[in-house]
Amino acid sequence: MGAGGELNSTMEKEKRLDTKIKRLFKAAGHPRYYHQMGPKKFETWILCLGLVIKQVYQLSYRRAMHFLEEFYHVSLHWTTLQKAAKRFPKSLWQSLLAATTTVDVVCLAAVDGTRFSRSGPSHYFLKRIDREGPVGRPVQAVAMIDVERRKFLAGSFFAKPYHEAQRVPALHK
Repeated sequence: MGAGGELNSTMEKEKRLDTKIKRLFKAAGHPRYYHQMGPKKFETWILCLGLVIKQVYQLSYRRAMHFLEEFYHVSLHWTTLQKAAKRFPKSLWQSLLAATTTVDVVCLAAVDGTRFSRSGPSHYFLKRIDREGPVGRPVQAVAMIDVERRKFLAGSFFAKPYHEAQRVPALHK
């Protein structure tokens, strides 16, 4: 940091999260605004920055909005982030993930999956409903990783559990 608190080297500027997200958007070739006809108030990369901040720092939508306002001087309502999370397609996130790798050919990739419970009911609740086991079907997460470079290539979540080998063609595509 400089004497006045400003960033004085280009290296520090390149490490900022907003710069990284903007660079990923450019590499992925996304349009500046997500909607063709809707109001052009916020660029798509700014909304994605807010959603990434919400997820990384495990914040609520309201706190993510305050974070954006305080650190990046972006003033938006928390429902704007909420609506963007609902409207952005999975392909947008997959293309941003694909833009993080610069290699066209991957020699060795591995696929692995895990399951997450949808909710964590308390022991008291399970006792009340006379249930011994878990409530609901878990969500399956499957990821494809470049083994040599240790980078995520693709990932997806599924509501119905299947064998991970059946998910490989969709991840490979």
